[in-house]
This record gives sequence, structure tokens and C-alpha cells, in this order.
Amino acid sequence: MAALLSCPAFAQEMKTGWKELDAFHEMVPKLLHTAIAVDLQPLKQNSAKLLGAAKKWQNSKAPKGSDTPKYKTDLAELVKECIDLDAAVKAEQPDAAIIALADKAHKTFHLILAETVIQH
Repeated sequence: MAALLSCPAFAQEMKTGWKELDAFHEMVPKLLHTAIAVDLQPLKQNSAKLLGAAKKWQNSKAPKGSDTPKYKTDLAELVKECIDLDAAVKAEQPDAAIIALADKAHKTFHLILAETVIQH
């Protein structure tokens, strides 16, 4: 399943019905996957949008069964990582630093996805 979730085509087709999660999820292959693959331009142009989508998701109502303390903690971590990522882009930090932050946010996102959506 993890291999499928990392596949951009699968990620774009998978919809949960949770509007805010799906909006963030649509950005993952376009911004985080491309950054990890060393194409930083899309992320550099849209890091603020990624952060905005993360915050909207955090402020949304989770479906029954997904609103666990671990979910809240992990999503707060993802928002923090998106804040750090946006700040790194705006500060024009080295590409390696931005890639590392994108990879960290990507891993946190998939952790949340596996724990909230796939299992519920």
C-alpha cells in the first residue's frame, strides 16, 4: 500500500471525501514529490498555498473515528513543517535544505493518511 500511496497517479485519483484533506493531497504530487525529485520550482512558487491548505485542513472537522489525539498531534506537526518549508523558501535557503524539509513534510503527510483515512 505504501508504494501505491507514493505513486503520483494513485495519489491524485484517491479521494477521501474529506474536502480539506483532499485539497492538501492534490498538492502533494505537484509540490512535494517534485521537490523530492529535485524540481523545486513548483514548490518555490506555491509554498504559501501548501501552507494555507495545511492550515485549512487543521481547522476542518475530522470525520468520526479520525479525530484522535495522535491525528491532532501529527497534523499540528505537518502544519509546523509546512510553516518551516514556506519560511525556508522565502528565505531562499539552499535547495538541499528545502528538499529535506519537503521530504519530512511528505513523510508526515503519509503517516497521517495511513492512520486516519486508510484504516477508517
